[in-house]
Amino acid sequence: MRLPACFFAFIGLLFSLHMFAHVDPDLFFHIKEGEKLIEQGRFPLTEEFSFTAPGKAMVATEWLADAEIYPIFRAFGYGGLVFVHTLLFLAALIVLFHFLKGDVPEPVRYLLVSLAAFALINFVAVRAHVFTILFWALSLLWIKRWEEGRRWAPWAMAVSLLFWVNVHGGFMAGWTVLGAVCLLSFRHSRKAADLAPWALGTFLCFLHPNGPTAFVYPVWFMVLPPAGRSIILEWMPLDFSELSATPYLLILAALCLVGVGALRRKFPWAALTLVLLLLAIRGRKLLPLFSFTAIAALGLSLRQAPLKKWQVRLCAAGALAVLLALSALEAGFARGKPWRDWEGSYPKVAAEFFAGHYAGRRLFHDYSWGCYLIYKLAPNTKVFVDGRLDPYWPILGEYSVIMEGRPGWQALLDGWAIEAVLVSPGVALARLLQDDRRWQNVYSDPKAVLFIRR
Repeated sequence: MRLPACFFAFIGLLFSLHMFAHVDPDLFFHIKEGEKLIEQGRFPLTEEFSFTAPGKAMVATEWLADAEIYPIFRAFGYGGLVFVHTLLFLAALIVLFHFLKGDVPEPVRYLLVSLAAFALINFVAVRAHVFTILFWALSLLWIKRWEEGRRWAPWAMAVSLLFWVNVHGGFMAGWTVLGAVCLLSFRHSRKAADLAPWALGTFLCFLHPNGPTAFVYPVWFMVLPPAGRSIILEWMPLDFSELSATPYLLILAALCLVGVGALRRKFPWAALTLVLLLLAIRGRKLLPLFSFTAIAALGLSLRQAPLKKWQVRLCAAGALAVLLALSALEAGFARGKPWRDWEGSYPKVAAEFFAGHYAGRRLFHDYSWGCYLIYKLAPNTKVFVDGRLDPYWPILGEYSVIMEGRPGWQALLDGWAIEAVLVSPGVALARLLQDDRRWQNVYSDPKAVLFIRR
């Protein structure tokens, strides 16, 4: 037990370093929504933090994650959130480690889980999607148990949807594979009872503050995505020329080398891996699901594969090399970033200056700062746009025109009665306002510049 404990403790340390070096912007609205939920007992069903979409109906896809994040933050600060979410990410990897038990030799198991950790590092953050990653790992394990004849496994998948649907919109992936399992069982037995877990899971997906809308929303978002989805980094196509694509290229190389297409099981592992790969290439947010599924398929393909001594040593060396590469990567990210300054990547000083001198004025700002400004300025100041995006699909085009200083930007600022602008110094809008006599530069630092309408 010492080796697995040391192995996962080391990965946990790397994940913690990553979360201190990369504070996800979505965290800040989770804190504020959680505060509203815990302190006031109100679900986040209407937009209250902006002046551009006040009162608009919202789908509370992550309300239960908000209820988890806020109390931990209030009691233990950002460090407490890092600790808890590190454990959640590790739990997903431990489930995958358990999935591979008995299927592959021990060194291969460490190598495959190291690859999964490498693929996961790009998504390690204090965010609600950790629950989808964990539940996906559990779903893969339950599918394997179903293949082994455990009749309770589809029921476990169904019951998990009650929690999953309330914590993250990724529950639809679990509902889909549950349906596949039940349909495969029905095809074999021709008994309607084999569809019962899927029926239960579908019913549980409706037990949400938004009711059936919570079930329809992720389908709409995937099948008929709004035009503004293209500005969300995690939904952009995967660029294989980027350094961050390295772990996925390694996994693809392993899939080609092992040849999982020849895998014959009750469940179509190869087909699921291929579908997730195609979806992940189009929208990188699905890369964790692809990575875990590909690792599981690799493990099943290598089941009890006889390895020679040199191959065992090579796998052990490969696992060590992957962990060393992760260590070097995280050391580079963490260099020069004090652990206590968890707000250091955001315009903290500028926001506090605005709160002290100009609170309540209509503020235009960088989209990526919207959630942070909610955290720093609400309720006295409303934002223009933020990372939740659902209330803002109709105005994202206007946001881009203003931010990029394209023709009509001044009329849009006037139309929205913008009184203050907080953006990065290097953007086109900052350069235009610097030369505009109607605007005064009242604060600037390397991160942000604040203009006030004269």
